[in-house]
Amino acid sequence: MEVEKRLFARRAGAFGDPDRLPGASAAAREMAGPELAVRLRAEVGERATPSSAVEPPAAPGHTTHLSVVDAEGNAVALTTT
Repeated sequence: MEVEKRLFARRAGAFGDPDRLPGASAAAREMAGPELAVRLRAEVGERATPSSAVEPPAAPGHTTHLSVVDAEGNAVALTTT
């Protein structure tokens, strides 16, 4: 669970559209590799780390999308960056 916590925090600051976020493809390759798993495991001690202490790296921007359809079939889509 501790490694997953660190991996999720890293993922939050690294993933995005490679055309708009330089390094996104490299970050995905790194996260899939065994070297990162070894490094993250080395960070884990005997006790759980508070989630507040595992901060994601700052991302240059976020894109969020949502779609809603009501019972009558009316649809609205929103994307914001």
